Amino acid sequence: MTKTWGTLLLAVFGIVAAACSPGGGATPSTATSQQPAQSDQVGDTAPAAAPGADIPSSVRDGFPVAIPGGWDKDILADLGLTETTGAQLLYPRGDFDRIVAFYDEWTADQSGDYLKTEGPDIVVFASMESPSITISVGRDAEESGTLYTQLLVAVPEG
Repeated sequence: MTKTWGTLLLAVFGIVAAACSPGGGATPSTATSQQPAQSDQVGDTAPAAAPGADIPSSVRDGFPVAIPGGWDKDILADLGLTETTGAQLLYPRGDFDRIVAFYDEWTADQSGDYLKTEGPDIVVFASMESPSITISVGRDAEESGTLYTQLLVAVPEG
């Protein structure tokens, strides 16, 4: 039951992030939505993109949240969305702990406070100040019969 609610939460969060693209509509994407995986091992460190640099094609310039490297699929780019206010990425299944550790460190380095909530298959980091940034890492998201670690990031527009 918990896994069902976690999966439902991830799906709803992804839809909200996709719907929040600038201008209220989709912008066609010409960039690729796939990046070769840099690591399939838990604990291996794939490079992180600095905010606004070398990030998935669906994410707008100046995106304020660092995105860990090694993602396999950019879901929003697959939907034709670019320059969105969020990110929805799939990583190799074994990367759950690596992605959580990345955001443990990243949120600790931020000037604002983040609340971390953990469940068996999901970890959510929520900023306690404005802007209200939410980062969700889900275990065993399924797409086309393959299990992934799913990263969802929502940032308010502006």
